[in-house]
Amino acid sequence: MEILKNFNLLSDPYFSDRYASAYLHRLEGESLFSFIYSSGLEVFKSLSIKRPLPKEVSKLFEREYFDLQTAYGYGGYYSNSNDSNFIKSAVKALNERCQKESIIAEFIRFHPFNNISKFKEIELDFMSVDRQTVFIDLTKSKTQRWSEYSPTTRNILRKSELSLEIIETNDLDSFIRIYYEAMAKNNASTEYFFKRQYFEKLLAMPQVKLFCVRNATSIINMSFMMFGETIAHYHLSANVAEYVNLGGNYFLIDRLCDFIKEKFPNITGMHLGGGRTKSKEDSLFKFKKKFSKIETNFVIGGKIFNSNIYELACKNTMNVGNQFLSYRSSSSSSYLL
Repeated sequence: MEILKNFNLLSDPYFSDRYASAYLHRLEGESLFSFIYSSGLEVFKSLSIKRPLPKEVSKLFEREYFDLQTAYGYGGYYSNSNDSNFIKSAVKALNERCQKESIIAEFIRFHPFNNISKFKEIELDFMSVDRQTVFIDLTKSKTQRWSEYSPTTRNILRKSELSLEIIETNDLDSFIRIYYEAMAKNNASTEYFFKRQYFEKLLAMPQVKLFCVRNATSIINMSFMMFGETIAHYHLSANVAEYVNLGGNYFLIDRLCDFIKEKFPNITGMHLGGGRTKSKEDSLFKFKKKFSKIETNFVIGGKIFNSNIYELACKNTMNVGNQFLSYRSSSSSSYLL
């Protein structure tokens, strides 16, 4: 993508230790797993969360085993090299470390702007496109951007700007309340009901801001935004159901584009993410598509480091099926292959 030709993936908030650490449950034995392999100027990096296997699985074995998964969002393997031999050597070293640390497998959420093609020769146990995500080109002027909106979208924005305003805020109490209500309304999995500590850690990051849209009397919707050197990410968002007809979601995204262009002129695009499901007919995905026709692939993958233990763990649990980490029944890492 031409507008991202100078994009430094490691500058993205999703690749920071601080972001990944926000998802740790240290009392449950989780830890940050950072792996770096280098040769000269060539670098390979992997950042993920190391977790003990679930208790019902651990009791099958005489020793403790672990698995890895990318923190919620995007990340995965990174390398500045296109040399397949270097990347194979790096993954071999990663495999050796995982063997030493009793890690049996890794679930990977690749960043949508990662060059996935360079990792196709390292024999992941699976790699597939999970869903499409939406990207807004912010090198365009507001006039150009609006010209690509549908007439309905432009009408909603014209009406909403008469009664709504957007502000930066630290009001976590309101966000958590609205977010939990929205997750419950959408029958979201329990894994998406993040604890307050997570939101506090997120807001404390210098690359993260929280925004609020309101009318004269009430909060309409709220959203976290993450700001990298080149890309801004629409991270977590929620709206108040009774005010959805006011067009707050439309107003929020359009005004965030204006905010980024004014405050972060080096940022060339805003990544909106994808839908709640893989379907192109997903209502959230279709809403995001109203702001841009640019789509990117969200790719997931998996790597097995100890096939014997991995197969036993999957075989001896109730959650057997066509999933990668099938022994984690409610885990976000249990993606269908």
